[in-house]
Amino acid sequence: MPKDPLKLAHALRLKCPYCGESPLREDGSWVEFAEGCHRCGYRYHREDGYFSGAPWMITYPVVAVICLVFIVGILSMDSPPPTYLVVGISGLIGVGFAILTMPWAKALWLYLDHRFHPLEENDRWPVK
Repeated sequence: MPKDPLKLAHALRLKCPYCGESPLREDGSWVEFAEGCHRCGYRYHREDGYFSGAPWMITYPVVAVICLVFIVGILSMDSPPPTYLVVGISGLIGVGFAILTMPWAKALWLYLDHRFHPLEENDRWPVK
């Protein structure tokens, strides 16, 4: 195995960040990740609730910035729409963006965690 096999490009393609072959997500699921890589055997889930940090540390701050930029942009118009409309639209944008980008947030969370806390050989998942 190469000295530093972990690749961000693999994770952003929603593939195993080590080998780049196996998909991170379960078949037919938008946000559920597999337990580990079927090819190289690296475990994705280290513990229950492993991906809980992804929404809090990645998705929500990004969504907040996008919504804030939208709100400031709309309210800086010469004649902005009513506040309830701006809040409603920004809420829909935020929820939609959060749902659409959750797999990539989880993949980035996985990559960063494995970058700072690399797996040991005894952390391998059984290859099928």
